[in-house]
Amino acid sequence: MKPKCKLIGENDNVFNLLALTRKALREHGKQYLLDCFEKDISKIQRNGGTYDDVLRIIMQYVEVE
Repeated sequence: MKPKCKLIGENDNVFNLLALTRKALREHGKQYLLDCFEKDISKIQRNGGTYDDVLRIIMQYVEVE
């Protein structure tokens, strides 16, 4: 089960959304998922991914509220 993460209504800067996602994963004790999340985000960064790519990855790891 994915942890809930409040992103709706928050500052939509990509770095803020990443920080909130990381925080949610840490607070719910999902270290393995956090490690996988970091790897996926690194791939996006290396490949010049878009904001939408980042949002898709975030939604794979947390339930956005």
